[in-house]
Amino acid sequence: GKTNPLDIDVVEALANDAALSRLYWALSRVDVETRQALLKTGGVAKMKPLGSVLDFYGSNIEVENGRVVVPGGVPAEPAWKKLVGSDPGQPGDFILHLLAKDGGWLAEYYDTLSRAPQAQVAYFTSGDHLARFYGAFHGSDTSADSVRSIFRPGASLLLLVTRLPFDDRGQPLVPGNLVAWRDAFRKKSPTKEERDLARRSDHWNTPDQFVEGLLSLARFNSINGPLDMYATLGEIDRNRTAGQRMSPDTAKLLIAHYGKLHDQYEVFSEFAGLSDASIAQFVKTTERIDAIREPLLRGDTMGLFEANIGLWQIFARQGQIPSEQMNESWQRAIQSFGAITSSPQLFDATRTSLADLVKTATGSSEVSQDGLIALLAGPRQSSTIGQQVHDKLANSIRAVMTDQRLVSLDALLELGDDFNNLTKSPNAMNSQHAAELAEELEEARAPRAMFTEAERAEWAPGHEPNRHVMFEMRTDLKKSIGPSMGSAAAGMRGDLTPFLRDTLVGMNYAYYEPPGAQILHNSPLLVREHDFLASESVGENRSWLAPQLFGIGLTAGNGTHLSGSLAGLPYALAEIEQDFIVPENVQALIWHDTAADLLTTGVVPRWWSTSRDALHAVALYQKAGEELVTTAAKDASVRADVTAILAIRIPPETMDEIDASLNAGSAEGALDKIAPADEFYLTGEFHKKFPSRDSVWGPAGTELAGLIQRDPTEVTPELLSQDFGVPHPALAQNYREEMLNLRPFPSVMDYASELLAESWESTNLYWARLADEAGYTPVMLNELAPALTRRMVEKIFGSDFDDWPALIRAMRETGDEFRRGQMTNVPKVTASLR
Repeated sequence: GKTNPLDIDVVEALANDAALSRLYWALSRVDVETRQALLKTGGVAKMKPLGSVLDFYGSNIEVENGRVVVPGGVPAEPAWKKLVGSDPGQPGDFILHLLAKDGGWLAEYYDTLSRAPQAQVAYFTSGDHLARFYGAFHGSDTSADSVRSIFRPGASLLLLVTRLPFDDRGQPLVPGNLVAWRDAFRKKSPTKEERDLARRSDHWNTPDQFVEGLLSLARFNSINGPLDMYATLGEIDRNRTAGQRMSPDTAKLLIAHYGKLHDQYEVFSEFAGLSDASIAQFVKTTERIDAIREPLLRGDTMGLFEANIGLWQIFARQGQIPSEQMNESWQRAIQSFGAITSSPQLFDATRTSLADLVKTATGSSEVSQDGLIALLAGPRQSSTIGQQVHDKLANSIRAVMTDQRLVSLDALLELGDDFNNLTKSPNAMNSQHAAELAEELEEARAPRAMFTEAERAEWAPGHEPNRHVMFEMRTDLKKSIGPSMGSAAAGMRGDLTPFLRDTLVGMNYAYYEPPGAQILHNSPLLVREHDFLASESVGENRSWLAPQLFGIGLTAGNGTHLSGSLAGLPYALAEIEQDFIVPENVQALIWHDTAADLLTTGVVPRWWSTSRDALHAVALYQKAGEELVTTAAKDASVRADVTAILAIRIPPETMDEIDASLNAGSAEGALDKIAPADEFYLTGEFHKKFPSRDSVWGPAGTELAGLIQRDPTEVTPELLSQDFGVPHPALAQNYREEMLNLRPFPSVMDYASELLAESWESTNLYWARLADEAGYTPVMLNELAPALTRRMVEKIFGSDFDDWPALIRAMRETGDEFRRGQMTNVPKVTASLR
């Protein structure tokens, strides 16, 4: 057929005018009533200069029944009218004023509040807060607008507003007290505005003034400044009870060491039971480790210290460390590392720490490789299927240890005992036995270097040899073992220490192995090349910070390896692994950060103690949500309640499409755009708000009501979110599984799509539903979820940076494959295992 000339004109106009093209894209992302109000009031010519602002900050502007639905609702309308300079009752004019004011900064502020949870919105729009806080955020600097870059700025504002913690009185939480924060504002003052703010901080007396000060930094937040500090310390204190809040001294200590240790603080955010004393001991231990002058010893100490902390985290997360023993076990695990002066001493300190850790988890202080692997694979299981899943995970860990060519922990400990006994009695050691054990070290030593140092200097200029690996290559204990070794035995015990580091670090790597991992099985030096000293980092000491990936494609260097600490290891391994996943369609624009986050959500959560009722309930919550939507397509009164609840989580543009489908009587069209987490939220909120409306529920809702009545402690949304939620290392700064119930976040500068990925909370909920439908037990999710997650990542086909609906499509396509029995890498369920 012939092409319509009008279509050619439109396409050519968009192709030849970047500003017009951006406006077109921005208008496509707002709801219909908002779009109509804008075009009616301003038209394309008037809107064109504002296209970039509308693109970045317009997706949460909503017009309903001829009025703009402002954050805070009707009570906040007068404050918004005064701030914007127009009445929300005149939607076109209001939106134009909003977009045009202050170079887009007011639009950013509005958009951020539109995304915030209800408690935070209520706080920021109450009293004089709206104008007062915006004045602090905007400040007096008018030299820049908010739309200059490819990614929208404002991650600091987004995180502060959406994650602002409150105390029991509903006031913003100030970890420690206001006095503890004054030094934080004084230390980081590179600009005039920040220096002025530091002087004003001496006169702060209320949490409101403190929040106002933080907002003053949100436009030009310096790295590791007070805003970053508050985000981290706030997450730690948020999860503590009123009687266990952080003391001023602890707040000062964490602030003082923030630049060096902030990525380490995630463990205190995840485990709120760790006391101020435990925090202080940790910080002091890191200071003593940093004081070790010899680089090789310092790097090995850091590696072993962090490896043991990593094991503690895993055992605590799996419930193998009782909550009442949390602080005692933590302090015993790290106290041995506080005064290291030699490698033999480090070997003994690590062994002591391990023995204490294992004793807490098992009741016995006997340490062995199989014993540790059994603990890592999960708590002891009583059911046949539980034992089978446990054994498969244990074998996966062993496979990583083998493919990374790591020396057996048993061999290292036995050799250590032999060398220790020899220092006490010259005839105490069986030389033949020791030589056999030393053979394992010989087999596991790093292979001969591919390049000479001269060749490295030519092909990898600036390359820093990995001292840890070089030491292992030179170590040959077999040559030294014999009747005359005597006084050298103590030093030989120290020679075992680098190998011990690799083995324990390798266990951490193996536990967090991404689903379908390739690099851990095909790059045998990955663990040993881990650079705990972060010697390749430039500009700052990153040795205690989250690991960075180095050496991609640099054959003459150290090869691909991680540099930094073990904090954030699950995400770092997922970042490496995503490059080995071949997408089913084409490379997606949201691939990088989203893929790594999804892979992490398939590995960190474990379902060892999840009950069958909980698994079934989480499926019923989703099905009941679908029933509510189906009823809403037929009943206008239910429709209003359902859409009001969904609108809290779903952006206006998508809600517009859902409303249109429901009004047309098409429940299926609406459900296509509603994610499992939204269905889960809808059911929980509807139960809360309308407990007596039994008539609206279908079979799933009725069954769920009976389950809640029979066992209310097991199946509340709050408890289920702890089993089937996802980690939020960027949003909540820890790896605890939970659901934050936020609208999808936009891609933002410094985070790209990472915040979008973490605000996507549907995968484990959906995998649990599939497992329940297929008759799987909860423990089988430990195998099923990683396999389904990897397949979902292969199917992501995003069209733009914020294409979160692409995740729904990929997830449901994966579910369809599973239901049809087309996935061969998932566990099979039989009648005997149901």
